Amino acid sequence: MDELAGIDRFDHASEHGRWTLWRKQAAALLQPHVIELEGYVETGGAPLVRHELPFSGIPLILVFEHHFSVFADDGAESVRLGQGFIAGLTDQPTLVGSPGHAFCMQVNFTPLGARRILDLDLHEIAGLVVPADAVLGAAFRGLEDRLAHTIGWSQRFAIIERYLLERLDRNASPTPLVEAGYAQLVAAGGNLDISALAARLDVSRKHLGTLFQREIGMAPKTVARLLRFESALAGLRSGRVQSLADLAYACGYADQSHFNGEFRSMSGQSPTALLRASLPDGSVLAPPR
Repeated sequence: MDELAGIDRFDHASEHGRWTLWRKQAAALLQPHVIELEGYVETGGAPLVRHELPFSGIPLILVFEHHFSVFADDGAESVRLGQGFIAGLTDQPTLVGSPGHAFCMQVNFTPLGARRILDLDLHEIAGLVVPADAVLGAAFRGLEDRLAHTIGWSQRFAIIERYLLERLDRNASPTPLVEAGYAQLVAAGGNLDISALAARLDVSRKHLGTLFQREIGMAPKTVARLLRFESALAGLRSGRVQSLADLAYACGYADQSHFNGEFRSMSGQSPTALLRASLPDGSVLAPPR
């Protein structure tokens, strides 16, 4: 725990570089919409490429110094991001590199939280990385600059929380049907048949799919895949599972072969290879090319 109350601090130093991660739970009014807030400083390392795994949230990254690069499958740089950006939901891993230095903040939203607070059309940004000011307006750059020149993470977190609370009061809530359906998928860790979910909500599977695509940006089945992958990943990293077959069964996969296939599809690596590539802060090194 950092000397600042309520803020966890993680320090890393190895041949891969040095970085510090600060993590904070959002203010109470934001917690239904915001998963967590993070601050990140990376210094003195060589250029590093990480495998950013798919997850069921929408990250808003505020870039204070340096830049990040997004790489295509062939290793070529496809996007260079020197200012804030938002990443839409995806079920594929993303290669993200830094030049060995970074200074940024990240807000991880639930999909419905991002839709409400950021007023995002999640269908339009699914699978994409978009500049934050293109979505949030030119005033966002002023916020980013103010945060960059603020001293201390407790002050930065307080500023971003005030900004998010102001936007929360400004925008409408999601459709109750989507909110209820998403909550049930989260509670089940994605291990829920979509036809059964539609029946519980007294709506057709087709209509539920249309609503999810419009408000979350993905079909319910794909959202369930993301949530199931997250549950499996948490179990894998816990070190408490007896076998991969047991973990596969507990998370709702048909068998270990299906489990392994989903891991390769969504992380680009086998479960055991992913564990070997994982660093203590939860980030994953990209496999050598």
